[in-house]
Amino acid sequence: MTGEQSVVVTGVSTGIGWGITKVLIANGFTVFGSVRQQSDADRLQREFGEAFTPVIMDVTDRQAVERAAAKVSAQLGCFKLAGLVNNAGVAVPGPLLHLPLEEYRRQLEVNLTAPLSVTQVFAPLLGADLARQVQTWLGRGHPDGSSTSVRPQERSVSRLWEHMLRQNMDWKVCLRRSGAK
Repeated sequence: MTGEQSVVVTGVSTGIGWGITKVLIANGFTVFGSVRQQSDADRLQREFGEAFTPVIMDVTDRQAVERAAAKVSAQLGCFKLAGLVNNAGVAVPGPLLHLPLEEYRRQLEVNLTAPLSVTQVFAPLLGADLARQVQTWLGRGHPDGSSTSVRPQERSVSRLWEHMLRQNMDWKVCLRRSGAK
């Protein structure tokens, strides 16, 4: 049932987003989870049941995000979202000096620009008085041990967003590093 305890989570097909979705549903939330492929939407719908509504969107495609927000709004009716979890992200491993510029730009688009876009589009569904937003970021680079200097830039921007949303919107914002408890 969609209602007061609904949350949008981006990037739920695997990993952290899948885990966030599982925990939210176990705690009584309805989750609108973003995926990029229909096959993931179908699989997750079977796994999570009626407490999960798949939303197909690429977080870097503003029109797709707007369509997703319209779908969520229609299903919420008069209710607001209880929260937004900007989890979708990519990690491009390797030293910055040898990282192709196109891959660097893609990582910045997915990990920095897209969360801002998603937050802007979904903000009206959050309600300024009840808004909660979570921005996840990877801790120490890629799981294979390699890292890029892009990660500190992303953390700095995420911290700036956290401060701005707290100050300007009076939102409760939580910045979580993967693996953090």
